[in-house]
Amino acid sequence: MRRIMDESFKQIATQNIVEAMALGLMVVDHDGEVVLVNPALTTMLGFTEEELRNSSWGELFFSLEENYEFNDVLMEVIRFELVNFRRQVPYTNPRTNRQLMLSLVSSFLRQGKELTGVVLLVEDITEAHQRQQRERRLLWERNLLQRERADGLKNLALSVAHQVRNPIMTIAGFTQRLLKAETLNDNMRSKLEIIIEESNKLEKTVKTVADYASLERPQLDQLEVGVLINEIRSATRQKYGLEMNPENDNSIRDVCIAGDKGQLVRAVMHIVDNAMEFGCNEMSIKATANPDNGGVTISISDDGPGIAPDNLPYIFDPFYTTKPQAVGMGLTEARHIILDNQGDVSVESNPGQGATFHLHFPLALDSV
Repeated sequence: MRRIMDESFKQIATQNIVEAMALGLMVVDHDGEVVLVNPALTTMLGFTEEELRNSSWGELFFSLEENYEFNDVLMEVIRFELVNFRRQVPYTNPRTNRQLMLSLVSSFLRQGKELTGVVLLVEDITEAHQRQQRERRLLWERNLLQRERADGLKNLALSVAHQVRNPIMTIAGFTQRLLKAETLNDNMRSKLEIIIEESNKLEKTVKTVADYASLERPQLDQLEVGVLINEIRSATRQKYGLEMNPENDNSIRDVCIAGDKGQLVRAVMHIVDNAMEFGCNEMSIKATANPDNGGVTISISDDGPGIAPDNLPYIFDPFYTTKPQAVGMGLTEARHIILDNQGDVSVESNPGQGATFHLHFPLALDSV
C-alpha cells in the first residue's frame, strides 16, 4: 500500500513540476505522436494541448509560411530521433501574431537500453535575441562612426605623406652631394650626417603613414575562430620563434565571425610586435563567448612590463609612442583593421603585470 502511495505521490509531483516549468516541454513517442505537453509550450506555440496532441503537424505548423523553418526542425528531430540537438529558430504565434525566437533542445527517454521517445525543450529567448540584435546594431553604428573618423585620418595622412615625401628626398639628396665635397671639415660633416639621419627618420615616418593610409577594405568571409587563432600562433612562431600559449574554449572554436583573415592576423601581429619590443617573453591567446552581445572575444596577453595608467588612454592614437625610434602607428593600424572587420578592441594592464588586448567580434549571421 505504501508503495502505491509513493508512486502516486511521484506522479503528482512530476505533473506539478511539468506544469510549473517555464520551459516548454513536449514528449513524442516512436510513432511521432505527442504524449505530453505542458502549459508553457501551449502558450508559446499558440495551440491548446488537445490541438497539439490530436492534430497533424501539417495542419498546425504549415498554416503560416513564417513557421516553415520551425516545422522543418521539429520534423527532423522527431523523424530521426535526434538527441542533444540545439537550434534557434523564429516562430510566429498564430493566435497573437507575435514573432518569437525559440531555442530548441532535444533529449530522449529510455526504457532500459531502448530509446522510447524524444523530449523537446523549448525556451522563448525573444528578449535575449532582441537585446543581442540591439547590441549588434549599436556596435555597428559605433564602428561606422569610428571608421568614418579613421577614413578621414587616412585621407589626411595620405595627403601629408605625399606632400612631405618629395621635400625629404630633395633634402637628403642635396645633403648627400654636400658630403662628397673634399673641402668639408669635420664639424660641417657631422652636421650634414645629422641631417641625413633625421631625414631617414622622417622618411620612415612617411612610409609608415603611407602604408596605413593605403590599407584596403577587408574582404569579409566566414572565418572560424579556431582557424584565426591558429594563423596568429603560426605567424608569431615564424617571426619570433615564440610559441603563443592557447587557452581556448573548444566549444566556440568552430563558431564564425565575418572577417578578413589576412588583415586580422596583420592587426594582431602589430599587438605582438608591440609586446616583443617591450621585452615580452611569454604570450597567450584565448577565445571566449561574450555574454553581453552573444559574440566572441579573442584575448592576447603578455608578460611584459605593462602599460602605465597615464599612457593607457592614448595607445591607439596616431604617432603616440614611448619608444625613441618608433613611429607610433602600429596599434593605430591594428585598431583600424579591427574596426573595419566589424569588431572593437580594448586593453587592460597594470604596470609590471603585462597587458591584455581584447578583440570583440559579433558572430557571423550564419553562426547565430
